[in-house]
Amino acid sequence: MAADTHVLERQGSSLSPRQRGGAAPRRLRLAGLAAPLAALLSGEALATTAERVFAAVSPSIVVVEAAQRGSGVVVIPGIVATNCHVVGEAGRITVRRGRIGHAASLVRSDRARDVCLLEVPTLEAPSVNMRPAADLRVGAAVYAVGAPQGLELSLSAGLVSQLRGSEGGPLIQTTAPVSPGYSGGGLFNERGALVGLTKFQHGRGQNLNFAVPAEWVASAVNELFAWRRCRAAPEPRCVIEEALAAARDISDAQDRPIMLFGIAEAQIRGGDISGAMATARAIADLEWRFTVLKTIAKALAEAGDIAGAMATVREIADPGSQSGALSRIAEAQARAGDIPGAIATARGIANPYDRSLALSAIAEAEARVADRQASARTFASALATARDIPDPESRSRALSGIAEAQARVADRQASARTFASALATARDIPDPESRSRALSGIAEAQGRQGDIAGAIATARGIANPFDRSLALSAIAEAEARVADRQASARTFASALATARGIADPYYRSVALSLIASSQALAGDIAGAMATARDIPDPESRSRALSRIAEAQGRQGDIAGAIATARGIANPYDRSLALSAIAEAEASARDGIDSRLIGMAFEAIDGLTIPNARAAALARAAAALASARQESSNAR
Repeated sequence: MAADTHVLERQGSSLSPRQRGGAAPRRLRLAGLAAPLAALLSGEALATTAERVFAAVSPSIVVVEAAQRGSGVVVIPGIVATNCHVVGEAGRITVRRGRIGHAASLVRSDRARDVCLLEVPTLEAPSVNMRPAADLRVGAAVYAVGAPQGLELSLSAGLVSQLRGSEGGPLIQTTAPVSPGYSGGGLFNERGALVGLTKFQHGRGQNLNFAVPAEWVASAVNELFAWRRCRAAPEPRCVIEEALAAARDISDAQDRPIMLFGIAEAQIRGGDISGAMATARAIADLEWRFTVLKTIAKALAEAGDIAGAMATVREIADPGSQSGALSRIAEAQARAGDIPGAIATARGIANPYDRSLALSAIAEAEARVADRQASARTFASALATARDIPDPESRSRALSGIAEAQARVADRQASARTFASALATARDIPDPESRSRALSGIAEAQGRQGDIAGAIATARGIANPFDRSLALSAIAEAEARVADRQASARTFASALATARGIADPYYRSVALSLIASSQALAGDIAGAMATARDIPDPESRSRALSRIAEAQGRQGDIAGAIATARGIANPYDRSLALSAIAEAEASARDGIDSRLIGMAFEAIDGLTIPNARAAALARAAAALASARQESSNAR
């Protein structure tokens, strides 16, 4: 694809070029809207008749065969604009001009506006000129050129009936007939400039035909070139912008806020609190918006900005979510050593579930500063608060959280008494699932502390085979850390046997995936790879290989990590692995390896599902932010 593009600017009633130097692509400005294009309107008068318009633009019109058959317009050399509803979710896209078909790939989509861009490297066709739809007037002559019913290069003429107000450019209503197959074709003005893409015909009326404005096409092209500039010189902020663009394309109202939460987390990790706030405010689902705001409040508290954290809490309209945010602030204050401030915050928490977890975090902090008596008192207060929670499920989750906190304290203090307290708390949990989870966490802490016999005894008491397999895996990892390889191998074998006995195929696959990750972290890459190959679910297998590659990267085996990542079939997991490897290498060599992050971006560009693309981009942005922080710390 030709890299040469121009900047279009309005000067009176004409459009003129302005070149920019350097190797980076130059941009087009379409009526004040930045967007790359390939050609300029010349000063000469362009075609004013239908015949001349058709002769000028028809070489740039193509047939698109994807989810359905439609039309397309070459907007810059090698790039075709069409409607997204033509592309659909097709795995194979063909662009035809004459009798020749060309393989195409989707490189940009804005499904809300129904504008998609296809890259067609082998297509040799001139690009059209563009003009803002906002410059049109009702009554102006327009010409639709497309491929109705797959019949290539058909022309229809009409007038602009109305310009329907819309953000970023008006939807064009026209009398130019639009038949099935015209979707994605061009709507041109009397000068032969593209003013829109024909979209649909209203089924209940005559001459009710519509086109999306050229401004939307220009915006999509500009986004494409912005991403390519970002790929050449990646920064967390531009990767986040691309992630937000991908999230915009998520049609499922339940999935979109989850992805936006992940993006906001990456922004927080990169220190872009204002960006995370903007992302939070863009989330329509209040529960998820409040979840992001809680995370922001915690980040501000951890940075010492208690006033900012409290101001963020005030943006949360739901009392339950406010309690959750205050609990996180109290936890951050406790970790920072401000025990009195943390206790004051905890006392202001209305919800007993969140108050119990805040008190538990404070007790942990007190233990860290060797105030065992105060820690024991605060744990007792947390337990009393949790036992008063009327809802059994919430009470179970609170007690599970407290038991795991007690286990972490016991691990640090090497205190058998505190482990006994944690076990007593766990056995007091009414819900079997929460009890299993708590016991698994305790067994893991016992293993870390070196009490292997106690850890195995605790693990054997876990009823749920999923949690029991993970506890055994954590114990095996602990054994490997103290160089007891034989014992580690035996315990890993027990974990694998337990996991393979899980009846549900999905949970069996997840358990095996997590055990493979533990084996890799324990240094047994061959064992981890063997476990991964044994995973029945392809998604879980890819996830396991991604974690193995990440472990190899952390252990300094970059070449091995890259080899493992290249063997991952799923481009999403491959991109996550490569981002993690790049982050691991950055911490070791003071700076991110552009080759690795480039490989991650290559995998990301193979993702056509917006959910996966948004999540992978958020992970890559977090890796870049972490690498930058590592580099800054090294200096």
